[in-house]
Amino acid sequence: MARIAKSLAIPDQGPESVKTASGSSAISGLARILVERTGIHLDHHRVSRMVVKVSRRMEELSIPSIDGYLRVVQGDASEFQTFVHMMTVNKTNFFREIEHFRILDRFARERLSARPGSRFLAWSAAASTGEEAWTIGMILHESLQAIHARGDFRILGTDINMRVLQAASDGVYTSRAVQGEVPADLLRKYFEKGIGRNEGLYRVHSGLRSRAKFRYFNLMDPSGRPGVQFDAVFLRNVLIYFKPDDVMRAIQNVTASLLPGGMLFLGHCEALPVKIPELEALGHSTFRRVR
Repeated sequence: MARIAKSLAIPDQGPESVKTASGSSAISGLARILVERTGIHLDHHRVSRMVVKVSRRMEELSIPSIDGYLRVVQGDASEFQTFVHMMTVNKTNFFREIEHFRILDRFARERLSARPGSRFLAWSAAASTGEEAWTIGMILHESLQAIHARGDFRILGTDINMRVLQAASDGVYTSRAVQGEVPADLLRKYFEKGIGRNEGLYRVHSGLRSRAKFRYFNLMDPSGRPGVQFDAVFLRNVLIYFKPDDVMRAIQNVTASLLPGGMLFLGHCEALPVKIPELEALGHSTFRRVR
């Protein structure tokens, strides 16, 4: 692997300047196919990390050249998904940026109280391994119980990384992932503790799992948008990897799926590059669709 990595070494100027180095046009090609198909932009440091990961993958596949690996990624949908999996950050946790879930709780209570018998729809648009979607589910169930309202909720979780979607759908997590992250009372209420060979694992309760679906979605592709509109959309900690133009494309795609009066949640370190007339900023990286 060291031999391959050395042959792929790139200069300090960044991904656009690597075309004169050995294999550099193929490196640029991998970075380009990633941004064109997913919106994920690689700065110089992330290109360097890509080289290391691709080197390992080439060893696994016995592919001797970066040009050969680029051809495989271009022509094989399965390997492209493996490449996406290597290049996406899937670190997440339950109740991350907890203020958003306090806001969701208040909003859901208002929305469900005003529309007795209605169904609250929430979309976790970059769901990764599912912790965000299941946190939304716990909050919505608690909101319904708190106001003693007739109604229900459904959750859609999507991601461009098909590998993580299966983990999200399974809803199985280690004790390390849930203990200290999920409040003890909610852990007892919404998770089943594994026994025997499943000791140390927790699975989301079937009553919650029945209210959620997970599927592939590319934020850059409006043709794949869900066919319904949502009361709340979470699009958190993914826009930081996009260029400004692609941020706007992603925001426009999810805003089109947001009901009037619905809430959009971005990551705390994320912001809109320009003001969008349809969205009213409410603070804490939250927005309301006003038209």
